[in-house]
Amino acid sequence: MKRTFRLLFGAAIATAVVAGPGTMSAAAAGCSWKPSALPLPSGGLSGVASATDHAGGVAGVVKFSDKTTRIVYWKNGKTTEYGSYLSGLASVQVKDQNRSGTIVGSVTVGRPSIPPRISAFRITANGLENLASPDGATMTFPSGGINDKGDIVGGYRTSRSSPIAGIRWPAGSGKVEKLDGLADVGYIGGLDEDGTVLYSAAETSIYQQRPFLWKNGKSTALAKPAQVGDLQGEAISAGRVVGKLYYQNSSGKYVDEAIFWDTDGVPHKLPSGQSAEDINRNGVSVGASTDDQAAVWRLGALDAKLGKGTVAHAIGDDGVIAGSRTVNNVEQPTVWRCG
Repeated sequence: MKRTFRLLFGAAIATAVVAGPGTMSAAAAGCSWKPSALPLPSGGLSGVASATDHAGGVAGVVKFSDKTTRIVYWKNGKTTEYGSYLSGLASVQVKDQNRSGTIVGSVTVGRPSIPPRISAFRITANGLENLASPDGATMTFPSGGINDKGDIVGGYRTSRSSPIAGIRWPAGSGKVEKLDGLADVGYIGGLDEDGTVLYSAAETSIYQQRPFLWKNGKSTALAKPAQVGDLQGEAISAGRVVGKLYYQNSSGKYVDEAIFWDTDGVPHKLPSGQSAEDINRNGVSVGASTDDQAAVWRLGALDAKLGKGTVAHAIGDDGVIAGSRTVNNVEQPTVWRCG
């Protein structure tokens, strides 16, 4: 999901024009993507898969008949459950997983009238543990995910209105450290294998963000498309980035468009794309189409749409897509494989 990064962008990157897929590298032939519903544990009612271990396993959350939500790992035909949270009080999100099977995510506790508190967790072979929070933090989240080394990146806030500051939980450590130069950002989106962090920050206003790549205290801006708007990076893998642009078009309508940066650093619109959520080291990305179904792209070219009622959250380096399908008004955790 977040793989080896090679810095191929210049120190200063000029604004670029979004090109069509015909200007990109040739894409592989399209797949016939085959869905498989994941089995729900006993008492499970509905669920979603949102992370992969790049080796056939996926993780997500399931809601149960006892009104709890639990984290579930599906691997080799077995399901393993972790944690138990009251569904009416807590929202649980599985953000990412690495090749060792380590799962990271967050739990949000609160009601509309009460400022939420967000805590981050990690699940290893030793079980579930809460990740340390910086002093004063009320919201801590591993939004950038985890790499194969075991480093985890994300952000924290001291209040609902405070800026997000970037943080890292180093592999093999129970400590949390602040990332130099990332004290006021809008979103921490991804982590590549060499430790490069993808984040978005306000450029001209809080409504016009721009993605940056950070490594060892130095940030490099990603090139922007021609349209002026709010540009956010969502995931990085092997130096390629996906994200989304929110802007007002020539008809005065506000629209979302999925954006892809190849290793040349030039941004492209993803055909029929509304948002892009994840990308693997082979340049295959997943997200949502403009007609509200899951979509798959290969190196920027549309590969497939997965059908109405489908959502794709993650794609592993093994090509497995993790997401969900709504069938008879029930959300089913689902994986897709290339047939």
